[in-house]
Amino acid sequence: MVRDCALNPGKLKTAICKNPIYTTRDLLTTLAVENLTTKEFKEAVMEKTGMSQSRFYELTVELKETPGVTYDEKERVWSYESPTSANLN
Repeated sequence: MVRDCALNPGKLKTAICKNPIYTTRDLLTTLAVENLTTKEFKEAVMEKTGMSQSRFYELTVELKETPGVTYDEKERVWSYESPTSANLN
């Protein structure tokens, strides 16, 4: 057997070592530019990052809990008012 050093063990699809490819930080970088409707927000993030629609919606649930992010249910508009107050990790 010969070891292939070009392979990346971090890309193995196991629950133990798989790190998320996309995080709420990817959403915040798009939202920090301007207020967007959910549709505009989703399209911008998907175009910029290549993120799937399902992952986008999973992250928006977490994004609602981020300080500085607001979502207007009536208008369906996302805004990010205070970039310095959010945890961008």
